[in-house]
Amino acid sequence: MNMQMVVEYFRWLGYNLGVMAGAVAAALVGHLILFAILKRVAKRTPFVADNLAVARLAAPTRWIAALAAFWISLNATGFSAGVEAVLRHLASVVLIVLIAWLAIRALHVGQKLLLSHYL
Repeated sequence: MNMQMVVEYFRWLGYNLGVMAGAVAAALVGHLILFAILKRVAKRTPFVADNLAVARLAAPTRWIAALAAFWISLNATGFSAGVEAVLRHLASVVLIVLIAWLAIRALHVGQKLLLSHYL
């Protein structure tokens, strides 16, 4: 393996990682803008539920948005089928964990609302 091949490999790898990082960064910026709008709207309403939901669900949805961008960006990369399959499988496992976290947070919001209503 000569030096030219090594340089080409790192250029290819840098491009693919850059595409994935750019997609994740765009998703995070989009999430930041969306939740800034949601927080502003929630503060203007007299309901406690929307403020609580926006506050409690922001973190899990941020990670889900980043993972979705990662998943979509895999289509634009030039990874081999085996590497792409492993990355998609790992992303699937992480998605299960993130959805469980989101469900726990949503249940916590419901619990707070019920307790505040009856106590």
